[in-house]
Amino acid sequence: EEVKSTHPSVTSSYSSSSSSSLIIPPLKLPLQSAEPKKKLRILMVEDNLVNQTVQCRTLVSLGFDCVVASNGKEGLDKFINESPFDLILMDFQMPVMDGFEATTQMRLHEQQNKLTHSHIVGYTSASLQETKDRSTKSGMCDVLFKPVRKNELADFINKYIGQDQTGCVCCQSRFGL
Repeated sequence: EEVKSTHPSVTSSYSSSSSSSLIIPPLKLPLQSAEPKKKLRILMVEDNLVNQTVQCRTLVSLGFDCVVASNGKEGLDKFINESPFDLILMDFQMPVMDGFEATTQMRLHEQQNKLTHSHIVGYTSASLQETKDRSTKSGMCDVLFKPVRKNELADFINKYIGQDQTGCVCCQSRFGL
């Protein structure tokens, strides 16, 4: 008994008088895209260590990359040196530089360097209308109030992810888009 193997068929010979061939189709592998799916990057500017930990874990569990800055100045530095970010979650009250000033400086940097306007969302426990008005004036697109559940955070982020700046009311009004 003789077994010969050639690709893509296998030939088996049992005797000189009989020969059979079995055609085996090539192995089909799942198609893989040329580019792996990019994880979306979120910059969280938050001074409270507990909030950093909880929210960063939540963001990672939702499939995002989370970059943390502990105050507005550090957030501004990361924004300038590590961009692009798909979304920025900005606390309002922080040491060194608050979220309003950091947002104003980020918008100025974008304008001076002719950069695409980022989605900057205020992320605060203060729920006063005055605070929301101040966030809009500083250049934030929206405000998300803490505490927030995981599914609410996911829905909120999905509202901005994939939008270009023309979909952002803040950017439309402030920057004439």
